Amino acid sequence: MGNKKQFFVLVSVLLLISMTFLFEENLTRSESNQDPEDTLQYIKETMREVKVDPEQVHIYGRNHQHNFVSYNEVMIYMEQWKATNERVEWTFSETADYQKWVGTFQNPTASYNEKLSIYVMPSSSSKDGYDAYTIYEAAFKAKADWQSTYSELFEPSSTIAKFEKNDLFMNVQGTVTEHEVEIKQWGRSIVEAYSAEVVEQLEEETFVSLSAYTPLLDQQMETNGKEMNLQVALRTIQTGMGEETTVTIGTPLITTEY
Repeated sequence: MGNKKQFFVLVSVLLLISMTFLFEENLTRSESNQDPEDTLQYIKETMREVKVDPEQVHIYGRNHQHNFVSYNEVMIYMEQWKATNERVEWTFSETADYQKWVGTFQNPTASYNEKLSIYVMPSSSSKDGYDAYTIYEAAFKAKADWQSTYSELFEPSSTIAKFEKNDLFMNVQGTVTEHEVEIKQWGRSIVEAYSAEVVEQLEEETFVSLSAYTPLLDQQMETNGKEMNLQVALRTIQTGMGEETTVTIGTPLITTEY
């Protein structure tokens, strides 16, 4: 069950990020001055305030390169990524629309998992040019000494350090087996814990997704004329032991809807 859940999380995240790439001209992002570690720490602390124990942390990075004038330049770009870490195992696949390289980081002693996906496709603005979409993923357990894991991930020579702060997104997940209120009310109470105002929402019987703006977090985005920098999702499922609700709190675009 755990592997299946992680699979759908990954698929959902990739779809969300891909849609962002496709429609990024409709989004206005602010420059981020807040350290990602501070953002994660604040999310974790507030999760505990709403009686959710943090279990898993996800960090994502994205990069869009659209100035390749030849396929040879794409290959140079690929070689640069491959040279960043010799312990990455690369696989290649292609469809009629794009080529895809996936780099899996091989580090059996690490307390985290890393993955790099690079999609290359013909440019939409140049006849002979190419676009490259790079997506980085890291995940680790939200244990007490998670700061040491974070420090390893963000050391100056690391892969994620090559992304700009405003191209990093993150979320923290936790699972609750018992709660006193329905998830719609619970979702709004979580938003209130961040002194946030809801700007978009999707509410169903077993699933709630709320996009909001809080003055307590940096890196807001403007979409449809509204600023947001916080997303909250709650999903309730039936298990053999009763109900289980997964709570995900994160920065925009990385709320998992699975």
